[in-house]
Amino acid sequence: MTQTILKVNHLKKEFNDSYRVKALDDVSLEVKEGEILGVVGESGSGKSTLAKVITRLQNADAGDVFLCGENITRLKGNTLRKCYRQMGMVFQDASGSFDQRLSIGKSIDEVLENFTDMNEKERTEETERLLEAVGLKKDYRKRRPSQLSGGECQRAAIARAISVKPKLLICDEATSALDVSMQAQIVELIKRLAEEMNMAVLFISHDLALVSSLCDRVAVMYHGSVVEQGEAYEVISSPKNEYTKQLRASAFCIET
Repeated sequence: MTQTILKVNHLKKEFNDSYRVKALDDVSLEVKEGEILGVVGESGSGKSTLAKVITRLQNADAGDVFLCGENITRLKGNTLRKCYRQMGMVFQDASGSFDQRLSIGKSIDEVLENFTDMNEKERTEETERLLEAVGLKKDYRKRRPSQLSGGECQRAAIARAISVKPKLLICDEATSALDVSMQAQIVELIKRLAEEMNMAVLFISHDLALVSSLCDRVAVMYHGSVVEQGEAYEVISSPKNEYTKQLRASAFCIET
């Protein structure tokens, strides 16, 4: 039986700045092992807030997040730290997610040192293996983020994210800063890694066409709510929600 890796139940999150904003309004979804779920919507729909709540970079006002069957919503300290081994995250600004003072190899090495029992030699070998797995040469471990192109930096970020073999990979607009050709390469890389590692992937994007080429299922967000979700082909070919229809028309230049 396929294991549910991520289960989100009735998440709510509000921000009260100059006015009240429902960033997450009763959001529920799940991702199984080996499955890629695309979360799609325009800017401000709540996609990135969802990622931050799942990873506990922000706390939910209500609702629960289960990772591999364990409720992580209110975990703290070392108990929460152990959960981070089960998830990896790739951000839009890959270069900015690295410490610019460190080489790519050192950044990956730090993750391995914190979450594994490998010695220095083993960590170096594993870092080189990871870089090769994402399409980079071994000697890239000696380079700094500023010496890599956008696509190379994103590959390195993926290598770091999968370094401790997580059950869940969260990609938050991970391809939006790349050109179309490089986007396609990164999408194929994510698809291959998900299959090889039997890893659940939460792929967050504003690009429905890109999501359709990668994901098994799709959840469409609008104003903090999931307005439609299901098998990718069904949602994209026969959308039921009006907002999904608008997204589809925009993504595929369809007249409505």
